[in-house]
Amino acid sequence: MHWPEQPTCHTDRNAQLLTAHLVWRRTLEMEHLQKRYPGLDIRICGYCGSLHPEDLLRALDAGAQLGGADWKYGWPHKFYIHAMPWEGMERQAEIGGMYENGVHTPHYGPAGAYFGKWYNTHLTDAGYDEEALATLLARLSAASGIEWYKDETGIGYRAPHTGYQR
Repeated sequence: MHWPEQPTCHTDRNAQLLTAHLVWRRTLEMEHLQKRYPGLDIRICGYCGSLHPEDLLRALDAGAQLGGADWKYGWPHKFYIHAMPWEGMERQAEIGGMYENGVHTPHYGPAGAYFGKWYNTHLTDAGYDEEALATLLARLSAASGIEWYKDETGIGYRAPHTGYQR
């Protein structure tokens, strides 16, 4: 299967401002996420923070759940990824802290499952082969309760009703 090498769905925004953000960023390179999820290695969109589609499939295969289809813009544009298990869940991580007199004292505990998001606009990224997109649409359909499909006019969906959330 072939997946998008970079996010392209956001290029209709101000291209000058986006140039540096239109990449899949690895969480291993992001200090704030490594504090909370040490060793977690996934890709997220540098613009919107959406999980990479291939990493979304791995998360669903590992037991993550999709929830809260957000219809803010009149269609199910976003899903939250709940309880994505990952190899380092038991590692000690900064899970909280106290600020007192300008000094931060971190609290540590098991990192736990990762919680992220998936924006459905990434279904329109360039770079999917037919097998990858078909697999992703089928898994999104099964996980969300909303039927996702591709036809000659593009990507579409059928939900049980407007605003549907599983």
